[in-house]
Amino acid sequence: MKTASSILLLIFCTTAIAQTFNEVTGTDSGSNITTGDFNTFYGDSTGTRVTSGSRNTLIGYAAGRTVTTQAELVAIGYFAGYSNTSGFDNTFIGYEAGRLNTTGGDNVFIGTESGENNTTGYDNTYVGFSAGFSNREGQFNVGMGSLADFDNTNRSNAIFVGYNINAGNNNIIGLGNRALADGQYSISLGHDHDV
Repeated sequence: MKTASSILLLIFCTTAIAQTFNEVTGTDSGSNITTGDFNTFYGDSTGTRVTSGSRNTLIGYAAGRTVTTQAELVAIGYFAGYSNTSGFDNTFIGYEAGRLNTTGGDNVFIGTESGENNTTGYDNTYVGFSAGFSNREGQFNVGMGSLADFDNTNRSNAIFVGYNINAGNNNIIGLGNRALADGQYSISLGHDHDV
């Protein structure tokens, strides 16, 4: 009998220390953690599918809900980073920021719906309401301003700053209110300027 009790105690202790230093609050939040460590989940359904992911911070309803084994995701806001399955080192802050990101990594999306449709794009930085909203696969972009966006889903190497600015090609720079840079290697400066 003493041997059986010792074995049960050993199994309990091994299971109890398989994951450490997790802070979890909210219905179904972090409910599947097995070996993930150093996670912080606050809000209903945050990190619901995390099993071995570590060093994640998920705050807000369903933030990072589909994360499983990823590390170092910061998703703050309703549905922020919701679909992130294997994307790494991402920061999504705002209502539905980075919501559809699946495998894209090293992204920073700050603002309501910023980078919302990004799926596999990586090394992008979008700041502002719906900034980078249309991008899905593009990489190495910097977009700042409310509605700073693209004319399609896979633009790369673009820098665009201003309200409702449109990056219409790869390798462009656009600065100004409603500026449009649609020629490759072009620079558009000023209000309603189109090159």
